[in-house]
Amino acid sequence: PILLAVQRHTMIKEKIKTGVPGLDDMLDGGLIPGRSYVVSGTSGTGKTTVSMQFLLEGARTGERVLYISLDEPPNEIKQNMRSFGWDIGQVQVFDATPDILNYDKTPVRDVSTERRVVYLRDASDEMRITSERSPADMTINTIQEALKQEMKVRKYSRIVIDSLTSLRYFYIKTSEEDTTMMSFLRLLSDLGTTCLLTVQ
Repeated sequence: PILLAVQRHTMIKEKIKTGVPGLDDMLDGGLIPGRSYVVSGTSGTGKTTVSMQFLLEGARTGERVLYISLDEPPNEIKQNMRSFGWDIGQVQVFDATPDILNYDKTPVRDVSTERRVVYLRDASDEMRITSERSPADMTINTIQEALKQEMKVRKYSRIVIDSLTSLRYFYIKTSEEDTTMMSFLRLLSDLGTTCLLTVQ
């Protein structure tokens, strides 16, 4: 089963719909905007599907929505969603999947300097080819900076980070690991955006 948890705040706002039939009834109308929610479950339980429905519901009502992909490159997401018959083209995506197909001892490059947010309809159907120059680096700081820059240009009302579990794998383990994660969650709160973070 999928477990949905919420990061608490003090002010209650009008709820927004998730786009998942029946879930809004269970949640007494939907999600409180401006909060971060964790969608937890084992592999194959539908975390990405729920997350995409959440974004599509926002796009349907004219909201700007962003999918940050850490597990699957955009071409795989498009292929997986085709079976539902959904038009996911209006969802914007930031491909933050690490370059694991190529190992190189040369210094890494910040992924935010190599990749940009695009609409899923414009994302290539081909597998991304690792840069010949060097692999791209993925860290929590990279995602934070990319989000800050994007929010300056576009005010997203819904963001999905799929998955927080993978993000933890791609930064150096230090004594400040928990502090770094809490800083990231605080940024999401400060953005005032409704976020879903998948966790396995």
